[in-house]
Amino acid sequence: MTQIKDIVPVELVNRAASTPVVKTKLGAKVKFGDAEVLLYNGIDGYLAHIILQEMTGNAARPDQR
Repeated sequence: MTQIKDIVPVELVNRAASTPVVKTKLGAKVKFGDAEVLLYNGIDGYLAHIILQEMTGNAARPDQR
């Protein structure tokens, strides 16, 4: 039994020189006991919700209210 291997062309592009560095601003700093989370402006609300749920120990997901 033989396997056919696909050849996929890949192009590596150095975008580091062309991408401007943008510093994001700190939106919130949350502490619960020893845990600390820094949330920056532009974070997805769903992701922030999950992070905060995990920190507080609440296992329910946002879609299961």
